[in-house]
Amino acid sequence: MPGLVILALLQFYVAIAQVKTSPVGTPIKPFNTYIYQSLQWRNIGPLQGGRCVAVAGLKNNPLVFFMGTAGGGIWKTEDAGWSWRNISDGY
Repeated sequence: MPGLVILALLQFYVAIAQVKTSPVGTPIKPFNTYIYQSLQWRNIGPLQGGRCVAVAGLKNNPLVFFMGTAGGGIWKTEDAGWSWRNISDGY
């Protein structure tokens, strides 16, 4: 127990030391867009599926998933979420 108190005090001291040594008014580093240039948006589910209640996948086929929603039935994707189709009630 005393070791935890000493550790907590040490962490507090380090945090205070870092705050005191950081210059006031330092501008925020600009956002580096180069890091995120290769990312692309993609559809990961139905446009209006409602609340998701349950999700399940097939162990032998990593591209197939099923999703149960509160107001939209059961949905299935066979391409890892690029497109979904309703397999429960057709709506």
